[in-house]
Amino acid sequence: MKKRIIAASLIGLLVLGTSCEDKRDEFLSDYDTRMYFRNSDLQEQDCYITGDLTNYTVSVVKAGSELNAVADASVTMMDEAQLLAYNDQNVTNYSILPSECYTLNGELKMDFAADDLYRTFDVAFNPELIYKLPKANYVLPMVLNSSKTVTENKNVIFVKPNPIIPTIFFKKSGFSSTSLSKSGPDQVKLDLSVIIPLANKWEFEYTVKADKDLLDAYNAEHHTSFQMLPADAYTLTETNRFGLGEKVANNSIVVDKTKLDMGEYVLPLRLTNCTQPYFQIEEEKSVCLFSIIYTPAEIPLSLDMLSSNATHANDGTGLPGLFDGRGSGKHWHSNWAGQVVDPVYGHYIDFKLPNPIQFFAFDLWSRFENANGAPTKIVLYTSNDGSTWKEWKTVSMKLSGGDEEYNSSVFKSETPFQYLRFSGVESNAGNVTTGSFWNCGEMKIYGE
Repeated sequence: MKKRIIAASLIGLLVLGTSCEDKRDEFLSDYDTRMYFRNSDLQEQDCYITGDLTNYTVSVVKAGSELNAVADASVTMMDEAQLLAYNDQNVTNYSILPSECYTLNGELKMDFAADDLYRTFDVAFNPELIYKLPKANYVLPMVLNSSKTVTENKNVIFVKPNPIIPTIFFKKSGFSSTSLSKSGPDQVKLDLSVIIPLANKWEFEYTVKADKDLLDAYNAEHHTSFQMLPADAYTLTETNRFGLGEKVANNSIVVDKTKLDMGEYVLPLRLTNCTQPYFQIEEEKSVCLFSIIYTPAEIPLSLDMLSSNATHANDGTGLPGLFDGRGSGKHWHSNWAGQVVDPVYGHYIDFKLPNPIQFFAFDLWSRFENANGAPTKIVLYTSNDGSTWKEWKTVSMKLSGGDEEYNSSVFKSETPFQYLRFSGVESNAGNVTTGSFWNCGEMKIYGE
């Protein structure tokens, strides 16, 4: 165990209390005053490399039944042999921190007056020197001695300095989405705050820049086709500043939707050029990709808008199943067992829209109970007379559980249309154009 007293090589160096329960009376006088480290065993101290030293305070405490007694204490450093003995007994791998990496400030020999309950001294670590050391588990190992009783398991302290290169980073990094609607405000602010993880004694600047390479890489990795947010649609201050004492630089981007067509955009930003020489930019939190989705208004569904070539009369609630809420048995289901076969359109739902639109999006939920008939491939057709159809978009999706939601992209048509055919051609059940089926637990459509 780590907190066991050091064996043979430390006998004589440590003054330890060793009474047993059945011999307490024999050593009662030893416990009138006790001495111990306030924080014992392993104590880790983060040491940021900033050109300054990092202080750690060691506290020695006087306790026991006679707090008004005078006492003495001294702190000594373990040597290599003593630390090796400790490592062997406690299965640790500590190495002694070289003496040039720290300075002791204060008295290591302490006389406690009657009214003294604790005494302290400081260790000033040099983070830069520690950082340059060969890799090892460095500690400053100290042992407490006293003519009074030293409390067992609180007589040894190992202060482990952890040198850290300070970093700055985005408070909210990675990919995030913001939805805009036609009825919402024209401008929206997005948080672009930057953080430093320690008390700030400096004034310095950093830069945030749009980086299209980030978007290209994201699209390639995720098989997406986001377009870059146009430069005239947002306001970004590229050069920003940390003031003295500030741990957070509160900055923001303003997006102006009046400069946008409806659709999906991404603004990819990279944190660069920190002017504080000791600070680095934390690579994993140096990138923000703001997804801006400008969605059309919802078009409420009603039965008089809908028709289909393959609605099943006895499975679900028919076409009202598209908008009557999500729940068991509340779904639209196409005919199964090969009752309707259309080699081009499969099983389709037609929407007669209240007004012509150019932008369209939809949300779709799988059947409440399961996704056995969830669509995997939908082809969208447009028309202005409800009889002549033009193929527009193919949408692939993957739904694997009941009541699972799918949100489409925002699609733009070159010309307005008032009719939309939603053709299910493939599903988890198979190829709909050759006799299989598909179903849907709920649907919402959006258009402008």
